[in-house]
Amino acid sequence: MPLSADLVAVPARALLASSGLCAALALIVRGAIPWLRARRARRERALSDAADQVERANQARILARENEERVRLLLDSTAEAICGLDLSGIVTFCNHTALRILGLAEPEQLLGRSFYAMARLPGAAEALPGVWIEAALRTYARLEQELQLARPDGTFVPVQHTGTAMLRQGKLVGRVVTFLDITERKRSEEALRKSQVQLRMADRLVTVGTLSAGVAHEINNPLAYTLANLAYVRDAVAHLPESPDGVDVEELRSSIAEAVEGAERVRRIVKDMKTLSRVDDDRVGAVDVEAALDASVNMALHELRHRAQLVKDYGSVGFARCNEGRLVQVFLNLLVNAAQAIPGNAPDRNEVRLATCVDDRGHIAVEISDTGNGIPEEVLPRIFDPFFTTKPVGVGTGLGLSICHSLLATMGGQIEVASKVGVGTRFLILLPAAGPPARA
Repeated sequence: MPLSADLVAVPARALLASSGLCAALALIVRGAIPWLRARRARRERALSDAADQVERANQARILARENEERVRLLLDSTAEAICGLDLSGIVTFCNHTALRILGLAEPEQLLGRSFYAMARLPGAAEALPGVWIEAALRTYARLEQELQLARPDGTFVPVQHTGTAMLRQGKLVGRVVTFLDITERKRSEEALRKSQVQLRMADRLVTVGTLSAGVAHEINNPLAYTLANLAYVRDAVAHLPESPDGVDVEELRSSIAEAVEGAERVRRIVKDMKTLSRVDDDRVGAVDVEAALDASVNMALHELRHRAQLVKDYGSVGFARCNEGRLVQVFLNLLVNAAQAIPGNAPDRNEVRLATCVDDRGHIAVEISDTGNGIPEEVLPRIFDPFFTTKPVGVGTGLGLSICHSLLATMGGQIEVASKVGVGTRFLILLPAAGPPARA
């Protein structure tokens, strides 16, 4: 313990001799007090500094934790899924969006798994090639690729995937992978594609309708004087004697009657073609349902006559509120489908049946049934989907029934189907009546 300068200058024996032991001790204590005070101050400063350091460290930890939570919140709030991969492709980090897209509940379900082992290329049935995965993990370049990622339920979700290099001091240490669920985008693209095809088909129908109207007009002119001349010949033959020399009058009259009947049939077909040409007309009015059925039969007769007998069971249902051209198109599509569903050329063993009635709710019901192959039960719910067809390639586009469904829906009608393989198919069409319907 250091002593003051006065104590050093005075010998200890002199102090003891002159003042006694108490005086010596008092001097010693008086000199030690400042030193003790200084030592205490140093200790207090050291403790204060240590406390400040602990406080700063605690504040730094709290700030770091808050920043980490803030970053985590930001990452979990993004619309993009984010995953961190090591150089082996193992997931070391994932945000909440990644779990949601992949159908997972906890991060532990994804962490530690190989990311690219869950992926496949669009339309591919097998996993990604090992060469592709190795290149994706080792490249420094940005990689963009549409992929399909597997979910626990066995389904695949389409994603737009982006991979970028994770660098530490210029050295590749992993990959940062982001991906977006593009299910809705793919669905919209498919809907747009189908709409475009339907628009092209509608444009073709309008073109066919325009051509039909033109052809019908061109046929009408020569048909008019053909019918007029046949009527003149028929009347002239009626005034001939029963047995002029070398002429079989009965055979002549029969031939003229057949010619008139054929010309009349052509006239009816031309009239029906004009009705079909108005399919692009949006006007809705009172339409004779059974007359529209007959018009459709006239145009589909070449498909039906060699395959089945046509049976009509009309109930004099009167008029429906709809568009005549569109209704004829619906009936025509269903009649052609019925004919194509009947195999071979055995009209005596098959039939296409047309029936009309008024149901309990006042709707006009039209039934078109056939004794064809029938539709398998597993595909029956899909037959009104665009582009779905059970016909061979080149026979159908898969749009006929879809168009029928759409046309009837726009007119306030409905269409139902029942079918059994090997027995046949029945389509039931319900139409709003134009007024008080006439019952059979």
